[in-house]
Amino acid sequence: MIIEQCDYPTCLVEPGISKLFYFYRLSRLLPHQYYMSVLEEVYRDGDVLIGGIGAKLLGADWVGLHDLDIVTDRPGCLGECVERGERHAVSVYRGVVVRHYCWCDVSLRRDDVVKVGRFLVASRESTVAWWLRRTLSFAFGRSDSAELEEIWRYRAPKALAELVYMYLTWGGLDMAKVRSYLAMDRRYATFVESLPTSALARQACAILYDHFGYSVRTCLDDVARFVASISPVPVRE
Repeated sequence: MIIEQCDYPTCLVEPGISKLFYFYRLSRLLPHQYYMSVLEEVYRDGDVLIGGIGAKLLGADWVGLHDLDIVTDRPGCLGECVERGERHAVSVYRGVVVRHYCWCDVSLRRDDVVKVGRFLVASRESTVAWWLRRTLSFAFGRSDSAELEEIWRYRAPKALAELVYMYLTWGGLDMAKVRSYLAMDRRYATFVESLPTSALARQACAILYDHFGYSVRTCLDDVARFVASISPVPVRE
């Protein structure tokens, strides 16, 4: 196993073609191939992959991997158990965080999946919707822990940068379907319309400029186009 040490806010880890972000909870960064080897061991038939590992299998090789997110009918611990409830479980298996979610806790549809090799992966549209909710929860979510909120705020621009890059590189997205997924979980819908002119968008676009040399002005226009494509966003009543 190859482990790359990282002492900077971003660093390049191979194999994998993307710069990965160094988060508070990582003392080391593992190559993408190592995550895939662990996935081969923990995946069970019928499970559906979401989050970073799902996006990677859909072609987003530039997404940083920090854990394995799995939707399953049988949430449980694998390896060292960190947290376990009736509807979720978090464990560490061979040094990789594995998160199990039950279907009742995710806004996904069982029939909207893609087969990639032996794995079932949530569709690109559901992945985009999941990433948007994730971005907004990092940016605007509340916690009893001030430290946790600080970590969320730190992660929000990266999440939005990844979302914008998905929108740009995944052609042919069915934005009506994305909007239908957002209607399933409306907690942060009121914040969507303000994204194009927000400091969060400027920070995200600066990240894309830093990593790919992409114009900040063009990126902000892309954020506006993305928001327009899912508007009006259903707001919780």
